[in-house]
Amino acid sequence: MGFLHYLGILFLSSSWFWMLQIYRPPGSAWLPLLIVGLVLLSFPPRPIRLVTGYLHPEGISTQGLGAGGPSSTPAGWARRFPAVSVVLLLPLLLALFLLPRYFAPGLIVLILSVLVGIVQGEGAGRFRPVTGCLLGGSILLIQGVLLPILAVVSAHIHTVPLFGYILYPFVRLFDPGAALDSGRIFVSSVEDIYGYGVSFEKLAFLPLALFFIGVGLSRLFARDLSRSLWRMLLAFIIFAAVRFLFLLFIIVMTGADWLFWRPKAITLSLIFFPVILAWVLPYRREAHPEATAGARGTRAGLPIGAAALVTLAVFFIVGSLTFHDPGRMKAGRVLFDEKYSDWEWSDRKYDREWYGSKSGYNYYSLAEYIDYFYDLDRGNKPFTREYLAGYDVVVIKTPTTPFTREEIEIIEDYVRNGGGLFLIGDHTNVFGTSTNLNPLAARFGLRFNYDSTYQLHNMSLSYFMPPPLVAHPSILHMPEFFFATSCSMDAPIFGEHAKIGYGLRTIMLDYSRKSYFPDKGENEYEFGFVLQMAGAKAGKGRVLGHTDSTVFSNFFMFIPGKPEVFLGALDWLNRTNRWHRLNIILFAAGVLVAICAVRSLRNSGALKAYGAVLFGLLVGLLIAVHLFDAMKRRAYPKLVPRREIPTIAFDRDPSRFDMPLTSLVRRRERSLHTFYVWTQRLDMVPSLHPTMQDALAASPIAVVANPSRPLSIEEVDVVVDYLRSGGNMLLIVDPTNRGTGAHDFLGIFRMGLQQAAEDTISILNRKGQRICTAINAASVRGGIPLLTLPGGRVVFAYEKLGSGRFFVFTDFHIFSQAVMGPTSIVPNRGQREVFELEYQILEILRGEREPEEIEPFKVPVLQTPGVKPGN
Repeated sequence: MGFLHYLGILFLSSSWFWMLQIYRPPGSAWLPLLIVGLVLLSFPPRPIRLVTGYLHPEGISTQGLGAGGPSSTPAGWARRFPAVSVVLLLPLLLALFLLPRYFAPGLIVLILSVLVGIVQGEGAGRFRPVTGCLLGGSILLIQGVLLPILAVVSAHIHTVPLFGYILYPFVRLFDPGAALDSGRIFVSSVEDIYGYGVSFEKLAFLPLALFFIGVGLSRLFARDLSRSLWRMLLAFIIFAAVRFLFLLFIIVMTGADWLFWRPKAITLSLIFFPVILAWVLPYRREAHPEATAGARGTRAGLPIGAAALVTLAVFFIVGSLTFHDPGRMKAGRVLFDEKYSDWEWSDRKYDREWYGSKSGYNYYSLAEYIDYFYDLDRGNKPFTREYLAGYDVVVIKTPTTPFTREEIEIIEDYVRNGGGLFLIGDHTNVFGTSTNLNPLAARFGLRFNYDSTYQLHNMSLSYFMPPPLVAHPSILHMPEFFFATSCSMDAPIFGEHAKIGYGLRTIMLDYSRKSYFPDKGENEYEFGFVLQMAGAKAGKGRVLGHTDSTVFSNFFMFIPGKPEVFLGALDWLNRTNRWHRLNIILFAAGVLVAICAVRSLRNSGALKAYGAVLFGLLVGLLIAVHLFDAMKRRAYPKLVPRREIPTIAFDRDPSRFDMPLTSLVRRRERSLHTFYVWTQRLDMVPSLHPTMQDALAASPIAVVANPSRPLSIEEVDVVVDYLRSGGNMLLIVDPTNRGTGAHDFLGIFRMGLQQAAEDTISILNRKGQRICTAINAASVRGGIPLLTLPGGRVVFAYEKLGSGRFFVFTDFHIFSQAVMGPTSIVPNRGQREVFELEYQILEILRGEREPEEIEPFKVPVLQTPGVKPGN
C-alpha cells in the first residue's frame, strides 16, 4: 500500500507538466493523472498519522471529518462540523475565483472533499475518498504556492558541474572512451560524439521537488519526520543521478533527447521511484497514545489564534516576495546612447524613401515614441560623470564598442547614486554585444549569456505571457510578448525577475557555424525556465537588462507588448530606491510569526492544526497577493503621453489577417505586417486591438481588414457613433472571403460589393492615370468613387457620416506581404506604386490630402554629378 500511496503522489506531481506550459504546451492528460492519483491516495497505508487525523489498523479517525461512528452520519456532521466547514469553505471558494487558474484543481478537490465529508461522511472500509481528496488537494495547493519559487530557482541554476565530476567515473564503467571537460560529460556513439552538461532539469529537479513536497506533506505528522526527510533527500539525490545515467545512454543510442523533458517520459522515468521509496521509507505501525487527546482537540473547532498567526505569517512572507518599492519619481530625462553602438541606430528618419534591412533594424520609431512620454536625447559623447548627471535613465543598446574600466566605474557610480540603467543585449553575442555588456553588467550581478533561446518542443521563437497578479512593474501593462531570438541571462537570485521564460531551450553559440543561429537538429542544449529580462537594485539606483534587441526594431516595435515593456522598463528605472529593504523586514517578520504559529499548534490535534494552516494559508495568500498587487498598480500606473500621439488603430476582431503576434507569419498572402509597419514611415503610431470597440476607442483613424463574421447590433451602433463623432475608418475587403462581415459594414451606407471579372488589371485614379496593378479586386456599388478599374468599376470609394468618413478598398491582396514584400524589402517599381498608394490613403485618413487627389508614383530622378536635370 505504501507503493500505491507514493504512486498517487507521483501522478499528482506529474500532472503539473500537462496542466502548465513548463516544458511544452498544456495537454489534457493532467485530468486522468489527477483522478488516478486521488483514487490511489484514497487507499491510505495503515497505520500512519496524516494531516486529516490518525490512521489505525481498523481505519482512519478524523473526528469531525466523517470517520466511522456517529460523527460520520449527516446528523453527526450537522451537529459537530458546520462551523468549521463554513470557515474553511469560504476562503476556499474565494481563492478559487481570486487566485490564478493553476490553483483551481487543488482548490476544487479540497472543496469537494469538505462537501462530500459533510454530506455522507468518510464511510467504512479501505476506500477513504475524503482522506484522499484532502491530502491530494492539499498537495496540489502547496505545490502551486511553491511552484513560482521553484521556477525562480530553476531559472537561476541550470548546469551543476559538480555532478558531472561525481558521475563521470560511473560513465567510464560503461563507456571507457568517455571524457570530461569543465563538468560536461562527453560520450560517443557510432555516428557522433555527444556532450552533456549535468543540469537541474536533466536531473529532474522540478518533478522530483514537487514529488518531495507531496511526500513530505503526507508524512508531516509522522513521529520520525526529521529522520524521514533526510532519508527522503538522500533517496531523491541517488535516484536523480541513476536516472540521469540511464537516460543518457538511451539518448546516445537512440538520439531521443526529448526523454529528459517530455511529460510522458518524465512520468515513466519516475514510475519506479515509488517502489524504491516504499522500501526506503515504509509506513510503520506506530502507537499514538495522544490520539484520543488529539481527537478531543478537534471537537473545539478551528483554533482562531493559531489561524490568525498563520494568516499573518503567510501575509508577511508572500508580501516579501511580491512587494515592489515604488521609489521616488525622477524628472524623466532619458539618454539614448549612440556612441558605443553601431547597430540598431536611432538617428536616421524612417521615411517613405529609405528601404532595406538597415531601415528595419533601426530604433528610430522607438526613440520617437519614447519622446512622447519622456524628455529623450540621442547621445554621441563619451560617458563622463558630468555628462550622465544630466539624465535620469541611460539606455545602452547593443554596444559594439567595449567600455573602458574608467567608463564602467563612472556608470556604476551613476547607478549607485540614483541613476537608472537599461541594458539591451541580444542572442549569441551577436556583433560582440554580450562581450561588451558583461563587464558593466557584472558590477550589478548580471550577465548576458552567449546563447539563443527557442521553444523547447518545436524550436520556434519564444512567446511570453505575464503572470497574473505578481508581474514585475516593468511588465505590469504588457499584454503579451513575442520574442525574436533572445539570449538567456544570469542575475542575483534575490534580484528583479521581470521575465522568466518557460518551456524554452538554450543553445550556446558555435563559432564553427557561418550563422549566429543553430542547426535545427542541435541536441546539446539546456532547457526549462530561463531569465529573459532581469535586473537589480544598486544603492539608490536600478539596472534592468533585456535579452532581445530585435523586438524594438522598427518592424517589430508596435507589435503588442513591445511598446508596453519598454515604457514599463523606463518607468521602473526612472525612480530612486526608497523602501527596498522592506522585503527583508517582511520576510523576517513572517519567519518569526511562523515560529509562533508552529508553537501555538504543537498541542493541537491534527485536524485543528490542518484547519488552522489551511485557513491561514488561503486567507493570507488572498490578502497579500491582491493587496500588494493593488499597491503596485497604484504606484506604477499606465503612463500618459506628454503630447498627443498620431495613432492609427487596427482591429483584430472581426478582422482576419496575420501578424507576428505569437509566431512568425507563415502565410504572406494573409499578412498585413508590412502595411502595418509602413504607417510608421508617415510618423504614425500603429496599434493592434483585440476588438473593434477597443480599436475605435483608441484612435480617430481605424483600419478593419477582411472582416470574417457578421456584426452585432451593438457593433453597428459603435461604428455609426464613431463616424458621426469625426472618426475615419478604412475597410479593406478580401473578395475571396465569403463571410458577411464586409457586407454588414457596407450595408450601413447602402453600399455593396460585386466580384470583378478580371484579375491583375490596372487601378486608375479619377484622371484616368494608372496607380498600380490590382490583384483580386471587387467592385463597390454606391459611395463616392475615388479609384476604378478600366470600364468604371469602383475599387476605392467613401461615404460621409456626420463629421466622419468611411472608406472602402476592395483589394486586400495588394496590401498583403505577398505583394508588398517583407519589411526589409528593397522595392521594385510595382511595389513602390503600392507603397505610394498606401501613403496617400493614410494622408487622406489624416486629412492631409483630399480624397480625389490620389496621384501615380513618380520615379525619383537620380541626378548625375555635373549634369542638370532634364539634360
